[in-house]
Amino acid sequence: VIAHNREDCLTRCLQSLAAQAEPDIFPVAVSLDDPPTFGKMEDAARKFDGRLMLEIWHKTTPSPISAAVAKISEHFRFALTESFDRRGFEYAIFVENDLTVAPDFLWYFRSAAWLLEEDPTLFCVSAWNDNGMSDLVSDEHRLFR
Repeated sequence: VIAHNREDCLTRCLQSLAAQAEPDIFPVAVSLDDPPTFGKMEDAARKFDGRLMLEIWHKTTPSPISAAVAKISEHFRFALTESFDRRGFEYAIFVENDLTVAPDFLWYFRSAAWLLEEDPTLFCVSAWNDNGMSDLVSDEHRLFR
């Protein structure tokens, strides 16, 4: 979970992850990038100890660029490096802390992970869809390439 300084958003995001079927089979890392708010953000995350296999990561190096999009990009770079290079994860799911996930979120990624192994032309599996609102979806069970 990519998080900055909004503990209310982080709480809602972690609540939606904790509500998943079998939420404790995946480690959940909360990646923080605002040192002055590390304490309050960690407190919000620690409320989910026991319900989630929780890790907290700290990005302490400030972004050299002050634009918000650059800071977010740097934070994602940190989380990608931490996930794959330092922790050696084979797969990872990245969620910004202002998102709440659907009840079948983890099931979806577990069900689609094999596609990454079988099809070398795939780079990732995504659950993001700008047009995924119920009044725009014609088949909620269809997976698009």
